[in-house]
Amino acid sequence: MRVLLRVLGVIVLFLALAWVFRVELTLTTAKAMTEWTRDVGPPRDVAWQRGPDTAAAPPAARPPNIVRILAAAMGWNDVSPHGGGAGGGTVQTPNIDALAREGVDFTTGYAANATCAPSRAAILSGRYGTRFGFEFTPTPALMGPIMDIVTSASPVERRASLANPAFERVALEDMGMPASEITLAETLKTAGYH
Repeated sequence: MRVLLRVLGVIVLFLALAWVFRVELTLTTAKAMTEWTRDVGPPRDVAWQRGPDTAAAPPAARPPNIVRILAAAMGWNDVSPHGGGAGGGTVQTPNIDALAREGVDFTTGYAANATCAPSRAAILSGRYGTRFGFEFTPTPALMGPIMDIVTSASPVERRASLANPAFERVALEDMGMPASEITLAETLKTAGYH
């Protein structure tokens, strides 16, 4: 009987600790599961293409160089030409300031989506993700239950997570921008850009 009570006590203690550390255990388990299932091949060399050694046209006849810089989670007033810089003006951005002075500075813009992958797909395609079925950030099917555990343990009240049954039906590898979408790079290539 004593042995049974000790075993029962250990089980109760284990369950109590598991409940207290449920977020950490859930995240650690999810990380381990994604590492087990991730099939990553060895590094491969990239075959970079080089442009022509001599220009095909004189400088005045060439199209302009295009450099697109994307900074995720950066506010409009985090750069010094638009409000003094991050940290109340303590973090200046002189290189971005120079780009704004010497290039094109778009002062009004909106993200096509509030999450990263669909917003970037919109930048690449020039279309809203809702137009071609890319409205949500690709996540494994296990992510929903994990986030429910994490948010339920938080003292901060959050809205309920969006339940999207499509995540359960579509493999993670298939949750990206469709290859049928024409990207900015493809369009520029037809105009002679490398």
